[in-house]
Amino acid sequence: MEGESSHLSGGLFVFPTQEFINKKQKEKFMKFQKIFTSIFVLSLFLPVSVFGFFDMSLKYGSRGDAVIELQDFLQDQGVYSGKIDGRFGLGTRKAVIAFQLANKLSGDGYFGKASREKANSILTNTIQPSLTAEQEETGTITQTTKDCDTNAIYSTITGKLCSSINFTSNTITPAENKNFYAIAKDETMWFGSSTEEAQKLADAHMISIDITPPRIYLQKMANSWQANPTIAQNNGAVYGTMGIWVANMFEDVQPGLKPGSGMGKAEYYIDETLIQIVTAFGSAGPEKISWDTTKYSDGEHKITVKGYDKAGNASTDSISVIIKNNK
Repeated sequence: MEGESSHLSGGLFVFPTQEFINKKQKEKFMKFQKIFTSIFVLSLFLPVSVFGFFDMSLKYGSRGDAVIELQDFLQDQGVYSGKIDGRFGLGTRKAVIAFQLANKLSGDGYFGKASREKANSILTNTIQPSLTAEQEETGTITQTTKDCDTNAIYSTITGKLCSSINFTSNTITPAENKNFYAIAKDETMWFGSSTEEAQKLADAHMISIDITPPRIYLQKMANSWQANPTIAQNNGAVYGTMGIWVANMFEDVQPGLKPGSGMGKAEYYIDETLIQIVTAFGSAGPEKISWDTTKYSDGEHKITVKGYDKAGNASTDSISVIIKNNK
């Protein structure tokens, strides 16, 4: 074991807030000022291309000073909390993937040309002395709130990371111009050009993997009716207007303990005839409906509830009841 780890929470990549990054950048400000001064002097004599902070591609297994610089950079970005030991191990690779995903790059863990260019761009912007940076450092101005829309990864104005985002190993890497995300029920992340588009993709994903029907349980309602004193006095027969409710109607998990697509609707039948469709669900099942038994003849009748999830999987449960309105 190399003793390193990426910035994780419960097995998820945790990306830092902009406030965290700003703090880290301030801590490194004086260090980068010296580097900037050296680069400025050297730039009088050498080509600009020489001055990339990262000019070497790195991968799992790499060692040396270049890896130390990479680990230090990743730590500043808030995605690496392991040892600065110059060894590109699993922790460093996870941190590189986190950095890549946060910057809309392919999350392959290889610190190649695209990743180096992005890192160099960040470093260049960090070390540029500016009046605003000095004012923020001395506390003479207050940093304004970023213009971040709901579930936006980056501010459309500043380009800064908007908020802390959890990426799982099943994250779909955001494509270009896909700045908004939605988290599906199985914790995969889906990206779109708007929050609404991302949510539609997440919902469609859950529907595509859902193959298990919901569970329905009517017997508890029947037991409750039988325990009612007035129904007991009516020889266990129902009468008047009754409330039909499902004690437990919930979506079962998928094979592998994955969540489903969510509840879609419940159909209520009396003697195989549909009487009502409910699409509103509470914590235990669909909303209760009223059943006017006086519209039916005295005697035995069958109540059936058919429940659907959003993927179209369905299951049913039925009970028999006796109506007796003519006492």
